[in-house]
Amino acid sequence: MSLDIRETYYPHGNYPPNKRYYYCNTNYIILALIIEKVTNQPFSTYVQKHIFDPVGMQPSVIYDRTNLGSLHLPVQGYEGSIPWEDVYLNGCVGDKGVYSSTEDLYKFDRALALNIVLSDSLKQMAFSPKSRNFKGNQNYGYGFRLKEDEEYGKIVYHTGWWKGFRSYYIKVPEKDQTIIVLNNVKRGRFFRISELVSLLN
Repeated sequence: MSLDIRETYYPHGNYPPNKRYYYCNTNYIILALIIEKVTNQPFSTYVQKHIFDPVGMQPSVIYDRTNLGSLHLPVQGYEGSIPWEDVYLNGCVGDKGVYSSTEDLYKFDRALALNIVLSDSLKQMAFSPKSRNFKGNQNYGYGFRLKEDEEYGKIVYHTGWWKGFRSYYIKVPEKDQTIIVLNNVKRGRFFRISELVSLLN
């Protein structure tokens, strides 16, 4: 994919600015392309240099079709009991394509808490709702979903899925509590965030 597509195709927004959010994977792919354009290096190289290496996430990599040998003990994904084969969209990054472990993601969580990967001011921007007129207790920041809970206060989280995989990252900043779940079977519904947060009691 190339940023040149924006010169020929310019989709209209679904809502006026600051009204509500509408999640779109393509936007994250475009953000990765912008990073490549600005830094003049592959997205995988940028993430390795600015996130994985400083945090100590040695086994973690960004998926690269040209270098599958870089994957450390790759895991087979399943749809129920059926193994997923390679999917042509596996080459897209920005919205997915991070191969990691719960241990490495916890290192990222600690680095986030200690302002190693983001300054405190940038983190507060990321953890603040951007759809200010959106009614309800759920909103979106910069790359993080946000939920207000009567017992836990602000919950910062994101779920993810791809062919044969599911993931959950849930953070309760006020209590510095974190839940990380990686699953290589995609079947049935997602857990509700409140279900997982209740495990912290």
